[in-house]
Amino acid sequence: MKVEKQGYLTVKSKDVCEEIVPEVNYSVFDEWAEPKIKRIRNWKRLPDACFIPEGGDYYIHVHDDYDDAACERTYDLRIEFLDEMDQFEPNDDFKQAKTINRGDKISVAIFPTGDRDYYKIKISEGNKIKFLAKDFSDVVPEIKLYVLSEKDPNKLEDFSDWKKCPAEFDVNVGQEYFVLLHDDYDDASSPKPFEIMVE
Repeated sequence: MKVEKQGYLTVKSKDVCEEIVPEVNYSVFDEWAEPKIKRIRNWKRLPDACFIPEGGDYYIHVHDDYDDAACERTYDLRIEFLDEMDQFEPNDDFKQAKTINRGDKISVAIFPTGDRDYYKIKISEGNKIKFLAKDFSDVVPEIKLYVLSEKDPNKLEDFSDWKKCPAEFDVNVGQEYFVLLHDDYDDASSPKPFEIMVE
C-alpha cells in the first residue's frame, strides 16, 4: 500500500470462517538493503493498527496464526490509512520525547494498542507535579516518571511507580524527568485524542 505521510494503517476482517485466526504484520522493501525485507512490526491478531513513520510503500502480510488451518471460503479485509492524530508522534522512544511544561494542556492519543509515549519536563519550582486526563475512552491512562541514568545517558532509570491518572508525583527542583504515558495494561487503544493537563 502506498502511503503519502506519517499516520497509521488499520486492518480489519469480517466474515472469517471459524477454522482460521488471521494475523498481520507490516514490512518495507529495499532492494539495496540487507535484508531486503524489513519487518516494522511483528504478528498481531486482527483487528490491528500499525504506526507508519513516513510516506512510502508498505507491505501487509496476512496469515493464519499458526499456519495450521485453512478455509476455502473468502472473507473480507478492510485496510485503511488514518491520519496522525497525535501532534507529539513519533515519541515512542525517550530520545524522541517532546518537551512539556507545567500549565500545558496537551492533546494525545494512545494508538495503536501498545503505544507508549514519552515526554520530558524540567522542574523549575515546587516539589509536586500532577497529570490530569480528560475525555478519554477505551483506555486507562497511566504515567510513570524516569530520569536519565548517570552511568549511561542512553538509558533511563525508574524514578516512580506507575500511577493511573490523575497521577501526582513528588519531584525535585532542577531535575529533568521523562514522562511515560500508556494504557494501563497495553491492551487497549483509541484513535480519539484526549486531553492531559500538567499541573
